[in-house]
Amino acid sequence: MNGNKDKTQTSQGDFERAVFEAMRRGGWILPQTAEEVRRAEEELAANPVELPSGLADPYAVLDQPHRRIRLGGKLEVGRDSILENLAQAAREGEGIPLEVKEQMRKDREAAENEKGG
Repeated sequence: MNGNKDKTQTSQGDFERAVFEAMRRGGWILPQTAEEVRRAEEELAANPVELPSGLADPYAVLDQPHRRIRLGGKLEVGRDSILENLAQAAREGEGIPLEVKEQMRKDREAAENEKGG
């Protein structure tokens, strides 16, 4: 029975190492040590990556303030989502600091004044 447990732990460890290595090679995990940076530089030198033509000129990218970047998902900033976030913070036992509460009060007043005037 103990042998099966050892095999399961070994295969789990092998699986985790394989996933980590795949993520590292795919660029999902950045190098963190000098040795990892050295290896990454060697791999990049051996397998150069062509920069997409749309990114070749950094000024062309930066000079497009009107260009929208589409992010997945929906951004909600309405009253309901704010209340939900505050409720979540309360459930997690984190108190809201007084300076944050004061800033929230000021922001709310400014928003109400902006609506009304």
